[in-house]
Amino acid sequence: MRVVPDTNVLVSAIVFGGPPGRLIELAAEGHIQLVLSPPLIDELREVLRRKFGFSDAAAHQAETLLRRISTVVEPQQEVAVISEDPEDNRVLEAALAGDADVVVSGDRHLLDVNTFGDIPILSPRVLLKRITSS
Repeated sequence: MRVVPDTNVLVSAIVFGGPPGRLIELAAEGHIQLVLSPPLIDELREVLRRKFGFSDAAAHQAETLLRRISTVVEPQQEVAVISEDPEDNRVLEAALAGDADVVVSGDRHLLDVNTFGDIPILSPRVLLKRITSS
């Protein structure tokens, strides 16, 4: 299963654990494939530094670990689905470029979209339930 996590899921996984952290563990164990893009990685680094006080080295270490368990794609197509928070469109662009099966997010703008084409947008908790029940 190819999964595009949005930045808040990645940050929550790194800082707090919980269901987002479990998704990262599943990726590290090879049960799911995370799909990231350079804009998502850039946003992750910036949020870790600005909001959580990570040093450059600590942010780089988190990025390196995520890159190791992810596929990084280069989006070729711009998307303008979410006008309230245009940065959320970067997640959808990564989903297109990475031929994702699902987008995982805790962001209401993305969750309100519900599906992007045939790609469902689910919360970490809902995705975990789907993975563990199959």
